[in-house]
Amino acid sequence: MHTRLFPLLVVALGAACACSSKDERGKGRGAADAGDAPAAPVEVVTLGRGLIADGIEGSGTVEATRRATVRARVGGVVRALKVEEGDAVEAGAALAEIERPGFDSLVAQARADLAKAEADLEAAERLSAQGLLPTADRDEAKHAVGRARGALERQKAERGLGAVTAPLAGVVVARQVEPGEAISAGAPLFEVADLRALEVNLPVPERHLARLRVGAPAEITAEGLGETEGRGRVARVAPTVDARTGTVKVTVDLGDGAVSEGVRLRPGMFVRARVVLDTRPDAVLVPKRAVVYEDDRPFVFVVEDGVARRRPLTPGYADREHVEARAGVAAGATVVVFGHRGLEDGAKVQVVAPPAAADAGVDGGRAG
Repeated sequence: MHTRLFPLLVVALGAACACSSKDERGKGRGAADAGDAPAAPVEVVTLGRGLIADGIEGSGTVEATRRATVRARVGGVVRALKVEEGDAVEAGAALAEIERPGFDSLVAQARADLAKAEADLEAAERLSAQGLLPTADRDEAKHAVGRARGALERQKAERGLGAVTAPLAGVVVARQVEPGEAISAGAPLFEVADLRALEVNLPVPERHLARLRVGAPAEITAEGLGETEGRGRVARVAPTVDARTGTVKVTVDLGDGAVSEGVRLRPGMFVRARVVLDTRPDAVLVPKRAVVYEDDRPFVFVVEDGVARRRPLTPGYADREHVEARAGVAAGATVVVFGHRGLEDGAKVQVVAPPAAADAGVDGGRAG
């Protein structure tokens, strides 16, 4: 019995040893493969310190602070246009002339009525002096002259109403009438605006009211400005809150709208404004493109000795390009700004220069 079991035990032990040896070789190859994993290429920057501002953003349409709609004071026919859109005008400058058909005959009739009343008064005074006319009739003749003179003056004044003039100095931004067009009193004719004084109204959530102040600077951006940024200041904060929207109107003064040579803001332009509420002059600045979010928690990858280390980030103020690091990373740290998609904590990385830097002969020094 023992003689038959011995060969079977030998075979089983041999098979077990063979399997164990195979497993060890497999583990060895796996460890070697992990150690030889290629380094992931990344772009990096070295964090520095600088000024960063906290602010609130809003959008609105640029308007002229002083703007007026010029309306017809009398009805008639537009006989002459003195200006076109884009023309600069002074206050009181002639814009158009409105003619009232038959108006000259009304003036002539008023003059004739006055002349007759004056002749009647002269006759009444002569007869009254002779005792041939009661004093009351003479007095009525005097009143008739006064009424006729007043009627003539009113007709002359109405003739002046046909002259359309600019109510303020500025630029004709719109013309709403054509020569020969018949119009009624009150019809809109022109829009005149002073382009030397522009503003934009922003709806700001009421939770920011306590931090808003008149004079706070504002940064202005718009498609029409390209990469150029305009400047403004808070001129007014409305004393009431819109109950429907929970916002307060903040008016930002844009001055004359000049941004740079040949570039300026214009009425009707849609802009975004960022009102600065507070600043920190020596903040650690992290590029926004370096920040990665997981379950709404921000973190960054710091490169140390060729290895990416994941660091949680405590953000502070933020602007269009940077976020302040209140904790998590310090100035001088090297963080990944490109290549962190799919990157794991502890992964090997190789710092590479961005294409523009490579073309210029700059090495990974940009990565700091």
